[in-house]
Amino acid sequence: MSYTQRIFFIAILITGFFCYGSVIAEITVEPIGLMEFIEADDTLTVELTLFNSGEVDVAFDIDLEEIEDEEERQGGPRRDDPGDVLDEFQMPRAPGQSPTYAKNWDTGMMLLSTYQGFIDIVDPEELEVIESFQPGIGNLGDCCWNDGIYYVSIGGQNRIARYDNDMERLDGDLMSPFNPLQGIAVDNENGWFFVGENWNNNRIHVYENVDGNEFGEELGVIDNYRQYMENN
Repeated sequence: MSYTQRIFFIAILITGFFCYGSVIAEITVEPIGLMEFIEADDTLTVELTLFNSGEVDVAFDIDLEEIEDEEERQGGPRRDDPGDVLDEFQMPRAPGQSPTYAKNWDTGMMLLSTYQGFIDIVDPEELEVIESFQPGIGNLGDCCWNDGIYYVSIGGQNRIARYDNDMERLDGDLMSPFNPLQGIAVDNENGWFFVGENWNNNRIHVYENVDGNEFGEELGVIDNYRQYMENN
C-alpha cells in the first residue's frame, strides 16, 4: 500500500462480525492502526494484513485522516534538517548581553531575554525591535513560550517569572526544585516543560506540563545532556 500525504492517521474501520443466518464471518487486521509522519511530496509504503477467518466474504474500509495541519504546526525545523538560512538580524544588545529566544505563536513575535535584564519584542517579518523594556526582576536567563504564557528564568536563582501576551507579569512564579537552574524549554506540541540543572550536574528534568505556577508530574530526567551537545 503506497500513498502520498503530509501527516495523517490510518483508521481501520471494522464492522466486526457479519451474520447471515447461521454463518459468521470475522476479519482480523495486523496492525490494528498506523500513525505516521510523512514529509510533503514524499511517499511511504506500509504493510497491512487482513485475514478473514470466517466462511463468507467481509467488506471493509480504510480511511486516511489528516490529523495535523502542517502550516499550523507549532514547531521549527527538525533537528537533523535545520533548513536554509532565511535572513539575518543584528541583535539589539552587545555581544556580552546575547539573548535567549522564544516565539509567541499567538502574536507571531519573537521574545528575547538578556542577562542585563532586558526583554525585546522583535517582529520576525520586518526584523525590527518593536518594544524593549526592563521588567525590574534582575538578570534574566533562559526563556520559552507556551499556550499564551511567556516564561523567563531569573539569573542565578530557581525562579521562573510568567507573563501573558500583553507582557503583564502573572502572580506566582514557578519554583524549580534546584537552585540555580540553567535553562528552560517547552515542547509546544505536547506541552512538556524542560528545566535544566546547573552546568555541573548536566541534567534536564522533563515535566508533563505546567499548571499555573506549579509543575506537573515529572516524566523523567535526561542525564548528562552534554553528550547531545558534543554529538556532531
